[in-house]
Amino acid sequence: MPSKLKSAVLAAVTVLAGLVIAAPAIAASPTPLASMPTGTVTIHHTASRGLGISLDAFGLTPGSAHEVAVSKALCDAMPSGRGVQVVDAAGSGRLHATLQVPSRKARGAESLLLLLGTPGATGGGVSPNKVIACANIPQPLRGYAQLPLNSTLGWASRLSGRFTVTYDAAAQTLTVAVNARGFVPRSTHAAHIHQGSCQMQGAVVYMLPDLVADSRGDIHAVRTLTGVTTPPPARGWYLNIHLGDSNQILSGGNPTLAFQPMLCANVDAIQSTPRAVAIGS
Repeated sequence: MPSKLKSAVLAAVTVLAGLVIAAPAIAASPTPLASMPTGTVTIHHTASRGLGISLDAFGLTPGSAHEVAVSKALCDAMPSGRGVQVVDAAGSGRLHATLQVPSRKARGAESLLLLLGTPGATGGGVSPNKVIACANIPQPLRGYAQLPLNSTLGWASRLSGRFTVTYDAAAQTLTVAVNARGFVPRSTHAAHIHQGSCQMQGAVVYMLPDLVADSRGDIHAVRTLTGVTTPPPARGWYLNIHLGDSNQILSGGNPTLAFQPMLCANVDAIQSTPRAVAIGS
């Protein structure tokens, strides 16, 4: 091959390599949404035959207070329970608490419950007696057992979903597409993109128009935000779908019971349209 032609080919290959590197990454598939709240419970018998409990949960309303209860029914049986103690979530929606259930309440306990609020709490038109997370207690309980604390929010306990976030730099738009199921039919839910993560919640970055479930409790929605001049970060955002709608989740600037997240996912993969970033820029 003549040296000039060889040099031209090498230069072209170098340019093409630069174009591939500069092209935006495309997410392979939608991101799953996880039910909130979630976490773990470590539980054991105390010397007095009560229960010792350590809670580590996230995906709660920031700064919220919750009643913990025990029930004689399993989680799948839609249990109600006897109150044990009130626990508080941090400003990030994370909860760490250690408590004891006296033997008189622990007797016959089949599950541990986390309620939406405390007795007498109000806000957002939601009852504080709603069970939002539950863990079945092993029978018999031997030693220390670490159990998943599973969300019970969702119609018929089928709450799940997936989403994509697409950024178009040329149009300055950010598009969020949500496909989810398990909601109360025809219910309406606020949805936001926040700073932080599902594990450590932060401030709202973008408020999306409310999401509305259909007659089957499914949500299929596309929300496009305009005037988005700054590209999304590679990480440090998350998407929250809340229990209540935009008119219910705040009162006087503070979260109500209806603020409780139902589904959440960290936004780690931003899809880009073909014209989002000019090739070679």
